[in-house]
Amino acid sequence: MKFAVFINSLIFLFLLGYSNCYSQNRKGVDSLVEVLDRIKFAEPDKVLKISGELLNKNVSDKNRAYIYRSMGYAFMVKGNVKQQQMCFEKAYDFAIKSGDTFCRTKISCSLAEAYVWLNLYTEAEDYLMKALKDSEGLKDSGENLELKTTINALLGNIYYFKDNNDESIKIFHKNLLLSKKITNQSFYYKVVSYTYLGLGNNYLKINEPDSANYYYTKGLSQSLKSPEKINLYYQYLGLADVCIVQKEYGKAIDYYQKCLLLKNIPEYVKANVFKKMSETYVQMNDTGNARKFADSSQLYAIKTERDKGKALELAVNKIRKDKTAIIAGKDRDLTILYKILAVILLMFVLSTTFYFLDVRKQKKKYLKFVGEQKTKEPVSGTEAAANHFSVGKPAINSEIEREILQNLKKFENNEGFRNKELSLSVLASDLNTNTNYLSRIINQHYGKNFNNYISDLRIGYIIKKINENSDYQKYKISFLAEDAGFVSHSAFSTKFKEITGVSPSNFMNFSARKS
Repeated sequence: MKFAVFINSLIFLFLLGYSNCYSQNRKGVDSLVEVLDRIKFAEPDKVLKISGELLNKNVSDKNRAYIYRSMGYAFMVKGNVKQQQMCFEKAYDFAIKSGDTFCRTKISCSLAEAYVWLNLYTEAEDYLMKALKDSEGLKDSGENLELKTTINALLGNIYYFKDNNDESIKIFHKNLLLSKKITNQSFYYKVVSYTYLGLGNNYLKINEPDSANYYYTKGLSQSLKSPEKINLYYQYLGLADVCIVQKEYGKAIDYYQKCLLLKNIPEYVKANVFKKMSETYVQMNDTGNARKFADSSQLYAIKTERDKGKALELAVNKIRKDKTAIIAGKDRDLTILYKILAVILLMFVLSTTFYFLDVRKQKKKYLKFVGEQKTKEPVSGTEAAANHFSVGKPAINSEIEREILQNLKKFENNEGFRNKELSLSVLASDLNTNTNYLSRIINQHYGKNFNNYISDLRIGYIIKKINENSDYQKYKISFLAEDAGFVSHSAFSTKFKEITGVSPSNFMNFSARKS
């Protein structure tokens, strides 16, 4: 390994010593640009140093686009999101000027990747769709195949973040088949490891940890084969997340530590790793380590968020310029930039104002909900059934119907709805009936389907606890969700706000002040 690094250093000293020759020799510049592309993740500092010298030479617009692209990825590795965004935008501008379709398409993918990191998924998808359309006009070649697999991988990632897991999984599986045709081994490991990572993320998100573990492990194997060890820290993070779900906390800590030992880890990744380690140590009741890593996470997160905010300003600026088609000279660009920064500042002020207004609005909704609960008359099953009946289905025997309703009342009184494993078939079995009868009776007598019936009971249970037990006003949302029987924090919060008009945290705060 040391010998390889030594040889690599000699190559770069040679390239730097003859940079003047390369600036006069197009073929030499092309070769050097290819070198920058190959080592952009492994040697970010050298990439930035050589790129700076190259940009001072007489270089074509296409090569400038590729140089800025390599610089963007180098800054990505170093965790400098603002400079990363700036370089990708410059790369895209030079790609447009070059008139080279392949260059523009390739850099559209890089810009889309940067937008995904800034949570600008719609804009990222727009760039990828343009890239996909441009790629259709290119000749069928190895490079074009690499381009299409890159586009697919990024699209799969966007659909993952937009919670369209079915489409994301479909695209990633399609990409695995397409990747088999790639002859460039280095690129093959890169795109396949990214694809396995995407599949692992999706299966973990839909609560299939065994499948997630399988794809993360496959992805890790491909990442280790890659000369750049691409996506390695994300594979470790994925495997650690699987361990957390399976409550193998010690194993998760091992993966986090492996991640931290890797070279050139971006600061935002370190912030995330430290945060996850802190949360894991909390689960292990190790308050000392939990506090230590929480502090470390906060230090990295503050810088990361500040830099991310600056990058977001640049991204918003570019998006606005693209949509309004105002790309002129530098003077006009500067004027537009000032206006956009003013709009962004106004947006921050407005968002803060809207936040406090929303809290006041939720307070009113809370008071209205509490008032309605006091005056609300319970509705009998017969009354609720007045406007809910089954069309074209045979009536249920009245004696059987009465028995099921009585059993449902016992089920409610015994708080059977708090069982996380509860389903229509499970409840039907417990009540000695079939799913068809049970579903129809719940629909007819409660005016809702089975899932809403159970969710409403669970939310009603938590609301009662919050109002009657002051301890429940201090618990974490995750505890309330688990106590009520919800399988996820997000599902509980969504349903709670749907019913009360108020978020769980605000509801608890309002209830605590009232008491």
